[in-house]
Amino acid sequence: MRRVTALLAVLLLVMSCIIILQGLTIVEGKDNKKDKKDDKKKDDKKKDDNKKDDKKKDKKDDKKKDKKDDKKKKEKNRVIAAFPSTTLQSSPYKKIPDVMYKTGTIAEARNTSVMVCQQRCDDSPSCKGFTYSNDASNMCTWKSVFETPTPYLGVDTYLKPPRK
Repeated sequence: MRRVTALLAVLLLVMSCIIILQGLTIVEGKDNKKDKKDDKKKDDKKKDDNKKDDKKKDKKDDKKKDKKDDKKKKEKNRVIAAFPSTTLQSSPYKKIPDVMYKTGTIAEARNTSVMVCQQRCDDSPSCKGFTYSNDASNMCTWKSVFETPTPYLGVDTYLKPPRK
């Protein structure tokens, strides 16, 4: 009987420990749920803050892009102002294919045509011709002097005929 009593006492002790441990786990579980909710709120707040920061950055980038675009427009207008527009006169320019002259640059413009380059050169007494890049830039460079020719694939030189 002593043995049975001792065993029951040990069993009671073990069960009490289990109940106590389960109670702690349950309490910890409630705290963990609360912590998880708090963590989720913090994460959501961080995400919102990051979105706000991204929007501010996007606005700054848009402003920088607008300033660059304005600068390009001003540069384009400066080039056009240097060579005022008149009606197109057909002039027999001498074309020298795949040759570039690096000296004597008056002005340059991208995304233009040979006809526009010729017209602007005709409008300027100091222009002796131009080089035209046939690549994606369609770059026209007006020249006042042609010295030191350089072979260059994709760039053609157009010499203005002498005035009579």
